[in-house]
Amino acid sequence: MARNTCEAPWANRLDLRVSQTFRARGLSADLTVDVLNVLNLLDPSWGIVQVANPAVQLFRARRYDTELESVERLRVTYTAAIRRDRETGRPLGTRPFAPEVPTSQWRAQLGLRVRVGG
Repeated sequence: MARNTCEAPWANRLDLRVSQTFRARGLSADLTVDVLNVLNLLDPSWGIVQVANPAVQLFRARRYDTELESVERLRVTYTAAIRRDRETGRPLGTRPFAPEVPTSQWRAQLGLRVRVGG
C-alpha cells in the first residue's frame, strides 16, 4: 500500500448495560450486567473492527538439506497471491486489513456493589 492511503472499513459497535438496585435491612446493592459489542453476539459477522495488517507475509524462507551435499541450503518461496489494482495494474497487499481481537469479539461482565446504610 502507498503511504497514507490506508483507511480502515467502517465499524459498527453497540454496547448494552442493565442495572438494578436492591434494598433490604439497611443494605443497598447495585447489580449491573454489561454486554460489550452486542452486534457480534447477535451475528458473528457483525461488529467486526478491521485494522491495518502490520505484517503481510509475502515470502517464506526455509532451510533444507540437499541429498548430494551435507550443506544446508536456504529456499525462499513466494506464498502470497497476487492481487492487482483494476485501474493501475499495480500489485496490492494480500490482506491489508485484519480483525482486531478482542475488540471484535462480544464480551459480558457482571458487577455488584454493596452499600451499608444506603
